[in-house]
Amino acid sequence: MDGNAEVIGAYAWAHEMSSGKDTPSGHWEIAGVPVLFEWGYFSDHENSFPQELLDKLVERANLPGYLGNCHSSGTVILDQLGEEHMKTGKPIFYTSADSVFQIACHEETFGLDKLYELCEIAREELTNGGYNIGRVIARPFIGDKAGNFQRTGNRHDLAVEPPAPTVLQKLVDEKHGQVVSVGKIADIYANCGITKKVKATGLDALFDATIKEMKEAGDNTSSSPTSLTSTLPGATVATSPVMPRVWNCSTAVCRS
Repeated sequence: MDGNAEVIGAYAWAHEMSSGKDTPSGHWEIAGVPVLFEWGYFSDHENSFPQELLDKLVERANLPGYLGNCHSSGTVILDQLGEEHMKTGKPIFYTSADSVFQIACHEETFGLDKLYELCEIAREELTNGGYNIGRVIARPFIGDKAGNFQRTGNRHDLAVEPPAPTVLQKLVDEKHGQVVSVGKIADIYANCGITKKVKATGLDALFDATIKEMKEAGDNTSSSPTSLTSTLPGATVATSPVMPRVWNCSTAVCRS
């Protein structure tokens, strides 16, 4: 980029409006759609999920049962239930203080495609049941015993769609622009307003992929944003938008 190039833009001071502190709330508000409603939550720390929901998941996915059904840290619950999951084939269901339904399964013994299919079913049941849960998160892992389990880069978030068109969607629909998603950001917007998805895992790969997409962006996409999420210890850093020609970035740090 020419360091002497004239920068044409604007700046402003903004105040957070969204009621939630979760990932979709933060990212949607960055893109012009604050969350002005209350998400649904599974507040009970034990037996967290309604039995009716659990029964439907077992029936529709033909499951031998389930494990967890509680609040937990993702790494802790793998050490607690990972071995039993591998022996029984029962998926691990858990949640947190966020509006999420998380499913952890072993990539090899349970299968990644089967996990994704289960998450699709869970997304349908949560939406149709009126639970107002923001995300279903597939949490695949590998390893063979407690203390050795590791979550992989094949995480997949199934979010509800934003309640109104974001600036990304308007860029595509009204300006015929292009929006390139790097990392998992397309999941957070439920693929709304995304014209190209680039998969990348790890900080170096995320930045390399973003720089590559910026260099390849033609003149007709010079004002199109690239959305980037970088998973760091304890946080998600999102830059949206990043102009391919002018590094005009808005950044937000949201809990992962």
